[in-house]
Amino acid sequence: MEAEAPPLSRTQRLLLRLFGYVKIGWLRGPGWTAWLQAYAFECKRHGVVVNYGQGYDGRLFCPFCESVEVSGG
Repeated sequence: MEAEAPPLSRTQRLLLRLFGYVKIGWLRGPGWTAWLQAYAFECKRHGVVVNYGQGYDGRLFCPFCESVEVSGG
C-alpha cells in the first residue's frame, strides 16, 4: 500500500528528524485482516513517504523505489 505523507505536526516533524521515522496512524489494505502501524519516513529520492514496517525486524521500505531507508519501527 503506497501513500503520500499527510501533513505532519511540529512534534511529528521533530520526531522524524530525531529518529528518522515517526508513527502516524494505522493502515489496512484491501483484503487484509489486521491493521498495521503506519510510519512516515524520508526517502532520499522521494522525500517523506508512508509505509508500514515489513519483516520480522520492521524495516521501512520506500513504496516508490523499494529501497530500504530506515531499520526498526
